[in-house]
Amino acid sequence: MFQNPNIDITKRIDNDPILGKVYAPEVTATFKDNEELLCAIFSEKATCPGDTYPQLHKREFITLLSDAELLILPKQGKEEKKDPKAGDKNANPADAAAAAAAVAAEQIIYTENEIWQSILPTGTFDSDYLDYFNFLEALVRVCNDRPWSEDEMEAPFTSRL
Repeated sequence: MFQNPNIDITKRIDNDPILGKVYAPEVTATFKDNEELLCAIFSEKATCPGDTYPQLHKREFITLLSDAELLILPKQGKEEKKDPKAGDKNANPADAAAAAAAVAAEQIIYTENEIWQSILPTGTFDSDYLDYFNFLEALVRVCNDRPWSEDEMEAPFTSRL
């Protein structure tokens, strides 16, 4: 077991830079400042499958993020679709670029499936479950992968945790 190269965290950080963020001093300080809340959330949502130690199923983690409204879902409703090939001959190219950027901004989404992909590298002996450390790592991975607005990006990374 101790011969496993993945036991050395510095080697694991080299292979997975997100782990470097998990161990960053400002992130660990944020975890420490919010330890009671994070422990309470984990303890409330975790189960002990097979009479083992507390673990949180990844589906429950995703539900937790959904309940906290951290998902960016596609807008519902009928939207007018324009044919991109049928352009306005009198349109200003700058206006067209701004309109294209606005459409792209509206299309930013972060779905449950994308969260699942973000947290895929985390897990306990059963890859569908998170122990407390993996729960914290999953939070960092989601914060890293979730698209943030410009206003949100101005805030420090730790405020997004």
